[in-house]
Amino acid sequence: MPVLGFSIILAFLLAGELISALIGHFMPGSVIGMILLFLALMTKVIKADWIRSVSDFLTNNITILFVPSIIGIIDQWGIIRTNLITWLVIIAVCWFAVFASAGWTHQSISRLQNRRNNR
Repeated sequence: MPVLGFSIILAFLLAGELISALIGHFMPGSVIGMILLFLALMTKVIKADWIRSVSDFLTNNITILFVPSIIGIIDQWGIIRTNLITWLVIIAVCWFAVFASAGWTHQSISRLQNRRNNR
């Protein structure tokens, strides 16, 4: 079953990358693939049990996926250090934007669920 789950996830990633290339890389292929996988799961084209073991493994070991970016930061530390204040401001603004959008998304979904439950 893990081979099937991994193949499904890779197929959606590949589909996302192909679509991204066709639209001129307007949106990252990984994001498009994730949206396609989400839609396939919601419409029951793909069963969650098919990818559960692989997705659990990936989320339990997600820190491994951050290693390349951390190495990139360390490799470019000389450039970052010269503009440290600018980088910190950019990081703070981006963090706040992500934090706020996640909160607003959660509130919107909660309102929609409450409306659905009150019908």
